[in-house]
Amino acid sequence: MSKQQTNYDKVVGRNGQEIYILDYTFKHEDGFQGAVGTVVVGLTPEMENYMNSNQWLLERWYDVFSPDGKKTEQEVIDEIDREIGLGNFEPFETYHDDEELLELQYSKDNNFVAFEVIGCGRCFKEDQTFEEVLNEELLEEILKYEGAILDTKQREAVIQIVHKLQQIDVDGETLQYIISRVGMEDQMLRQLVMTLPLQQTLQLVQERVELLTNVN
Repeated sequence: MSKQQTNYDKVVGRNGQEIYILDYTFKHEDGFQGAVGTVVVGLTPEMENYMNSNQWLLERWYDVFSPDGKKTEQEVIDEIDREIGLGNFEPFETYHDDEELLELQYSKDNNFVAFEVIGCGRCFKEDQTFEEVLNEELLEEILKYEGAILDTKQREAVIQIVHKLQQIDVDGETLQYIISRVGMEDQMLRQLVMTLPLQQTLQLVQERVELLTNVN
């Protein structure tokens, strides 16, 4: 199935501390379309230094490297150093020295020097609004691609499906069964892995490894 994609990688707006970037828009030949973006928050020099400290690593990653809580803090730091290398460890994907982000007045007012990614993927709503619109044209593009379903029969069908799922108080196992029956397991797995925060993904992988280890 062919897909049209237009890349932007431009800042579009801000809500509170969160700055939204439009990465690209897409449209498949069957009409499925949307806007994909990235959400970041600014980091001051003090915040960036703290995020690269051993203290921060322990706070965020101790449970991943020591799920049973038996390792000492130094043992965890040593393991991180062996597995990844402290000098190469990036706790979160960040937009370092992104000129457009650094030039925002909001960034200058708060002395931001780097930007932490806190979300990505289909992060825009069909009626997306911002406290501060930084690019009107891009916002129009987002609304065109995310809001287009409002004018199609798809929206009515989706609303009915969601309503029925809410009525039966659907659980995770049932949703997984539905996704498998429509042949979307692989696509949903990839989409969730690519859009969830990295730390959450790693924690889930570690949990799966521990479960298999205990079973064996």
